[in-house]
Amino acid sequence: MILLPIKIDPGAVVPVAAYGQFVYFESATGPGDTSITVKAQGGSGVDYVLKVGQGFRTDEAFSQLIISNNKGEGTITGVVVVADENFFDNRVVGTVSIAGTVGVIGKVTTIDAGRDRALANQSFIGSVMVNTSNTYNMGQLWNPAGSGKNIVLRNIQAQAGGATSAWIYAANAQIANPAAQPNAAAKLVGGANSTATIRQENAAAVPAGSVLMSNLTLPQYSLTQIPLIDPIVIRPGYGVTIAVQNAAIYLISVFDFYEE
Repeated sequence: MILLPIKIDPGAVVPVAAYGQFVYFESATGPGDTSITVKAQGGSGVDYVLKVGQGFRTDEAFSQLIISNNKGEGTITGVVVVADENFFDNRVVGTVSIAGTVGVIGKVTTIDAGRDRALANQSFIGSVMVNTSNTYNMGQLWNPAGSGKNIVLRNIQAQAGGATSAWIYAANAQIANPAAQPNAAAKLVGGANSTATIRQENAAAVPAGSVLMSNLTLPQYSLTQIPLIDPIVIRPGYGVTIAVQNAAIYLISVFDFYEE
């Protein structure tokens, strides 16, 4: 088994002399997406896109790996494992159901996807408060067209200055004004902010083309979590808007999400 340290800049293609039949992407750090593309020359000859924790075997031995930066979002520094056909990896990744008593000898490694996303500067949180009179207040999470990323919205929270109904819309147009901090903050403290923007508006109605997804009742002055069984995925050029349905009631909107 050989541990190969790698450092791959955006757009770079790195040939690595290595002999084996097994490739495993052990670890990586870098801004944005850290997936790599690997081709085993002399083996399968197939391009594999690997995220950390993924790998492949080839039927025939390879003599060289061609490694490139899959998304090109920043320099990737990491480790690739190369081994022969006798190598095996018995670590378990994912959700496991266990019945009965299990004894463990040795070290147990827990894989925390949320922590890994935060360390990779892919996880963010942002909020906005809108407080005007005589109009309907709205907050929005907007994924700019051309961002090249999907926004996976995991959690929405809202608070209103009076008991009211709140409506949640899928939006194909951004509302008028950026928030005081327009780009959501990274959960990696000191990391780069999100490309997604937090926006606000007060108007008589939501923009044309908005599609109602859900509604709920907000009690006065209580931060309420809006339940999502599955996340909402926002493609570039779309957003999610929260609007209160009574005039002159302030609205606080909180969006918890990650980019991919």
